[in-house]
Amino acid sequence: MKILTVQLRNQDPLNAKDNTEYIAQMAQFAALEQMQNLNANIQKLLISQRFTEGTMLIGKEVEIMVNDKVIKEIVNGVKVEANEVYIKTEGGMYKLDQVIGAGDVKIDKQD
Repeated sequence: MKILTVQLRNQDPLNAKDNTEYIAQMAQFAALEQMQNLNANIQKLLISQRFTEGTMLIGKEVEIMVNDKVIKEIVNGVKVEANEVYIKTEGGMYKLDQVIGAGDVKIDKQD
């Protein structure tokens, strides 16, 4: 809107632009704003979905890739920080993307 206002203020009165040009520009700006809003909402939805995936791992044993090594940890919680989903374990916090496997916790049976 600011761009259109500046254009109107600075146009040559002897060579005025057609109104349809301004309407077309306003429609393009409105469409761009809607796409930006849609993108923001999709980002929120993705984070929410990934958070749900993380919560489903709570109490599970997961395999995590850390510096080309696979470690096994039990997931205690999930956290969202800076638009990234992390799982919490006794050993620390890891990105959900680092999880390469998951399963039930194996309990050693004592005789």
